[in-house]
Amino acid sequence: MFYSTSEEDNRVALRICAGCPVRTQCFAVAMARQEAFGVWGGTLETQRRRVFRREQRARRALARRADAA
Repeated sequence: MFYSTSEEDNRVALRICAGCPVRTQCFAVAMARQEAFGVWGGTLETQRRRVFRREQRARRALARRADAA
């Protein structure tokens, strides 16, 4: 995980994350904690928010289908 407001720092962090052996686990932790800042698991905050919203919509749709059944 890396924290910075600099776009250049974030680019460097993303390059480091690209080769990290625990990238997937780091991303999972960030999603579970809803980390709002920094580079985690090779993703920026905006990318994680998109994934989280997509997963949230999928969970709601699944719940609606279960209620309808």
